[in-house]
Amino acid sequence: RRPDQDARGLVQLTLGSYGQAEARVSASGPISDTLAVGGALFRAKRDGFVENPVNNEEYNDRDVWAGRAQLVWNPSSRFNLYIAADYADEDNAMVLGQPTNTLFNFLGQPIFIVPTPLPKYDFKGQRSAWLDNVTAMTHWGVSATATFNLSDSLSFKSVTAYRDLHTIDNYDVDATPLEIFDALIDVEQNQWSQELQVLYETDPLNVVGGLYYLREHITSFQRAEADDLVRGFFLPAFPPFIPQNTPATFFDRTIDEDLVTKGWAAFVNATYAVTDRLNITAGIRYTEEKKDYFRDTLAFSDNILLTAPNTLDDKDKWTDVSALFSADYRFSDNVMVYARYAEGYKSGGFNGRANSPAENVPYEPERLKSYEAGVRTDWKQQGLRINLTGFYNDYTDFQARVQDVTTTIPPQILLTVLNAGKLEVYGAELEVSYTPLEGLLLDTQVGYLHAEYGEFGDDRFTNFGGSRAFQTPAFSPRWTARMGASYLLGLGSIGDVRFNGSARYRSKMALVVDNTPVNSDVELPAMFQGNYWLFDANVTWTSRNGKFSVGVVGRNLTDKLYRTDAQEFSNLGNTRTVYYGAPRTFSVVATSRF
Repeated sequence: RRPDQDARGLVQLTLGSYGQAEARVSASGPISDTLAVGGALFRAKRDGFVENPVNNEEYNDRDVWAGRAQLVWNPSSRFNLYIAADYADEDNAMVLGQPTNTLFNFLGQPIFIVPTPLPKYDFKGQRSAWLDNVTAMTHWGVSATATFNLSDSLSFKSVTAYRDLHTIDNYDVDATPLEIFDALIDVEQNQWSQELQVLYETDPLNVVGGLYYLREHITSFQRAEADDLVRGFFLPAFPPFIPQNTPATFFDRTIDEDLVTKGWAAFVNATYAVTDRLNITAGIRYTEEKKDYFRDTLAFSDNILLTAPNTLDDKDKWTDVSALFSADYRFSDNVMVYARYAEGYKSGGFNGRANSPAENVPYEPERLKSYEAGVRTDWKQQGLRINLTGFYNDYTDFQARVQDVTTTIPPQILLTVLNAGKLEVYGAELEVSYTPLEGLLLDTQVGYLHAEYGEFGDDRFTNFGGSRAFQTPAFSPRWTARMGASYLLGLGSIGDVRFNGSARYRSKMALVVDNTPVNSDVELPAMFQGNYWLFDANVTWTSRNGKFSVGVVGRNLTDKLYRTDAQEFSNLGNTRTVYYGAPRTFSVVATSRF
C-alpha cells in the first residue's frame, strides 16, 4: 500500500507447525503536507517438511527476511513522485523429492532399487553428499515513477527500475545418495528498464501510448556430477593429467553462460465510449529483442570418449507485432458482456543445456492468439454475483524441453529445446458468490480446461508417424474447483468472530512434458497426479474497533498427500522424481493495527 497522508501501521506474529515463526512490521504516514513515507520488514523461519532418516538433516524448509521502503512526494497537483526499494534474502535448505523407479548406470545395471509398487511417501529422503544443503537467494531492486499532469486530460509518466538477483541452488535431481544427476546452479542477473507513457483521458476517449526499453544481463555457472551413472563404463583412459585421489570413474559437466538481452517496444492502446453502455478498445505493440549469448560446456571424465567441449557464441534478433481488440456492453447496472481478442509473444533464445553442437540451434519465438468472451453480473441488493468466462488460446511454435539418449558408444545425452508445434487450450470459468443472510457468504469457482497438442513433431515416435501430439500437455487439469463459506458472528462489545472454510479440487494432470516413454502412448503413472481435494479452515476474532485480531489457521486438514511437480530425465539413469505439497499444518496469527 502506498504511503499517504493517513498514518497507519501493523504488527503481526505467526507461530505454527514445523517450528513456523513469522513476524511482519509495517508503518507509513506523512512527513509533511506533500511528503509521505512507509516501510515494512518481514522475517520467517520454518523447519523442513522432509527429513533424512540417516542423519536427521532437513530439507524443504524456509529461512527468509525481506524489507521494503517507499516514498511519495506530491509537491503540486501537477506532479507526483513515487520511489520504492526492496530487499530479500533467503537461506533455505535444498528442495528434495522422491525417486519413483529403479535407476540404472550407463551399462544398464540397476544401481538404486525402488520397491514396486512405490511405497507411500513419508516425507523422508536422502541426498548425495557432494551437494551442499543450500538453496539461497539475494534479490533487491529500486524503482521511481514520476507523473506529470500537463493538463486536466493529458499526463506524462516515467517509470525507471533496476533489479539484481543472485541465486545458488543445489539440486539432487535423482533424490538418492548416489551421484546420478546432481547439479549446482549459480546465477547472477541484473536488469534495468525505462518506460515512458503519454496518457490522454477525456470523455469519451482514453489513450495510453509509450516506449519501453529493457537491458538484462545474466551470467551462470552450472556443475553436474554423475560418477555413479558412468561407474564401470570402461573406455580408453584420458591422458594422465587427472588429479590425484580422483575416483576410479568419474564424470563432471560444467557450463559457463553469459547472456545479454536488449529489448524495446512501442505501444498504443485506446478505449472509446461509443455510448454510455458500449466501449470499444484497440491496441497494438511492436517489440524488438536482441540476445547476445555465450556458453562454454565441458564434459570431463577419466574416459576420453565421455570428455567433450561444446562452445556456442551466437546472437540473434526477433521482432513481433501484437494486437488487441475488445468490446464491452452494459445491458443494465447489473449485467455487462464483453469479448476480447489478444496476441501474445514469448521471445526465442538459446539452449543452455546443449551437450552437442547439433543442439546449438536457437529456438524461435512462441506466439499466441487468445479469444475470450464473458458476462459479468452483480445484484448487490440480492447479495448475488455471477461471472462466466469462455476462452480459446491458440499457441504456435510453442517451446518445449525434451530429452533423449543416443544408442552410440558412449551414449550421448541430449537435452533439447525446440519449437514443438501447436498447442490449443480452451475452456470456461464460472464464479458465483451469494449472501443468503446477513453475515454469511457462500462462494464458488469452477474451471473447465481442455488442452491438446495440434502438432508435436518428434522423429523418435515412428509408431505414430513422427508425432507425439497424443501426449497430455503438462499442468493442464481438466477440472478445477473451489467452494468456500464465511460466517461473521457478532459478539457485541467484545468484537466479532469470523469462520472460514474452503475446499479445493483439481482433476488428474501431467507434471512433465515427457509423460510417456519414447515411441509409446502408455502413460508414465508417476509423472501424473490424480484428482484430489484439499480442505482449509480458519477462525479469527477481531476487536470491536478492528485494531486487534487473533486467528487459528489450518491447511490441508485431511493431510492429503499430493504431487505438485516432477522431473523426467529417463535419459539420465532412468531418473523420474516427484515433489509433494505440504502436509497438514496449523498456525496462530496475532495482528495489531494502529
